[in-house]
Amino acid sequence: MVGEYEDGASATSIASRLGVHPATVWRHLAKAGVEVGKRGMAYDETLRSTVLDLRRDGLTMRQIARRVGVSHQTISRILAH
Repeated sequence: MVGEYEDGASATSIASRLGVHPATVWRHLAKAGVEVGKRGMAYDETLRSTVLDLRRDGLTMRQIARRVGVSHQTISRILAH
């Protein structure tokens, strides 16, 4: 997974291949120490949709950030748009 992502595959394409949600991929990448979000991920529609769904479910920005593997500032930017 890490190698694929570092070779340029998107988290969405990796998730599709593995049959998991992209947020799962982002979380595993973050746990592996991979810097995620460098390729405009904050504006990825799948991530945006996930963030909005989690916010509607009542999670805080920090809880959402931990769940999807990005900073709470990124979550704040996504929610502002």
